[in-house]
Amino acid sequence: MGYYDLKAPDLLAGKPEGKSLEALAESTQSGQIPVSLSAPYFYSSPGVARVYVSLQIPATAIDFGKEKKDFHSEVQVLGIAARADGAVAARFSDTVKLDMEKKDLKEFAKGPFKYQNTFNIAPGEYTLKLVLSSGGDKFAKYEKPLSIAPFDDKQLGISGPALSDDIRPVNDLVASLDSQLLEDQTPLVFQGNEVFPQPGNRFQRGDKVSFYVEVFEPKMQTAFAPRVGVLFNIVDSKTNQPVFTSNTILVDSMGRAGDPLIPVVQAIPLDKLQAGSYRLEVRARNSDGGVTPVRAADFDVQ
Repeated sequence: MGYYDLKAPDLLAGKPEGKSLEALAESTQSGQIPVSLSAPYFYSSPGVARVYVSLQIPATAIDFGKEKKDFHSEVQVLGIAARADGAVAARFSDTVKLDMEKKDLKEFAKGPFKYQNTFNIAPGEYTLKLVLSSGGDKFAKYEKPLSIAPFDDKQLGISGPALSDDIRPVNDLVASLDSQLLEDQTPLVFQGNEVFPQPGNRFQRGDKVSFYVEVFEPKMQTAFAPRVGVLFNIVDSKTNQPVFTSNTILVDSMGRAGDPLIPVVQAIPLDKLQAGSYRLEVRARNSDGGVTPVRAADFDVQ
């Protein structure tokens, strides 16, 4: 199934549905619907990061009501990034309306329901809380720490990695639009393909999985641009020992001439890994001796 990606920033603010989701987010009550979620981030500017929330639930968990010959449901989503003192640093909310014929409903129920959205936030330490109502009495609830590292646009930098098994040719209309016109809808694009982060980072050994990062090298705007590369390790989460280490992969040719932002996609060798839990560690370096801090993402191989 495709992603349902509505970009209205806070549709449910002040509405009864939004208040109900807020109460669930703050309560100790657990959700009844299993949810997988990932939230990689990328930098918009030195003081702003854009977080890509990508989630999925079983499509069978969504309740549909019959309206004439069709079936209708409304999935409501609330996301809150809270500081340690509980203050809200960022939030978004959406309603996804689903209308289907009976034959389409059967096909829909075979796969997961996927959803993504983005929000901007300053670097810092947060708790990301998400609540999803599936159109009935049941709901999904998820909490995870969200750590956004500071970004300095005067030196070599790298974003957090997004893992994906879903990379498609970018929509022709999106490709023709200037990024400023897209505002919050900025997709993750690499050489004409759009990258969709995988909710939960769970994969099968036969999956074709890649990671996406954005390397920032301000010297690409000068006449003496250095060579830029990325390196990555895969670490066994149980033993904390590396099980794969890459060579330096040159990436400066992957960007546009004079653009300090270099989008990078690199395949992850899942076929070399046994079933288990792992941590991907990525860093960038340049020929001037610059090295970034490590950015990491956890993932599972089944």
